[in-house]
Amino acid sequence: VPELDDELLVQFTHYAYNTTKSCDNAGQPHGITGAAFQSTCHPNTYHWDNFYISPARSFTVTRSIERTARADSRNGEVIALEFDEAAPPNSKLRFNALTGGDGNGRTTLEVSFDDGVTWSVPNRQFEPENSFEKFRSYYTGASGAEYIPVGVKRVLFRADNAAWRDAFWIRDASFWSFDR
Repeated sequence: VPELDDELLVQFTHYAYNTTKSCDNAGQPHGITGAAFQSTCHPNTYHWDNFYISPARSFTVTRSIERTARADSRNGEVIALEFDEAAPPNSKLRFNALTGGDGNGRTTLEVSFDDGVTWSVPNRQFEPENSFEKFRSYYTGASGAEYIPVGVKRVLFRADNAAWRDAFWIRDASFWSFDR
């Protein structure tokens, strides 16, 4: 949960961990019989109902055009992600990265908001499980600044020491900003 000034941002990601949980081994809903349920169960989950946060405050999410990108770190390849709209004021960059790293998970991941003139190491979000074999979450401003520059429409990513066949991946990049 990234902290924004004196506010908190809550994000839930719901994965269908077992979409046929309500079905028995024969693919039928538990405790229900008859001709109406002779076909297999349809995927569903039943765990969300009447959920709200109060007081709530809206914010803007501007997604990158490409959802997932891959580059070869051994060859010095760079990922360039374009956005449909320029970053509004008070924006941060939010993305997931899979970089691998050496046997200890060490990798150098950097971002650039000025077409490679300057590079900075992005801030990782806290995650209880710190596995270099999985995508990690990042939520960051520019180097030494709280926010990314206003008007940015293109972000570059580069990685050193990526271990997944020398490749690294960036996915779900977006600008997050409160309308202030």
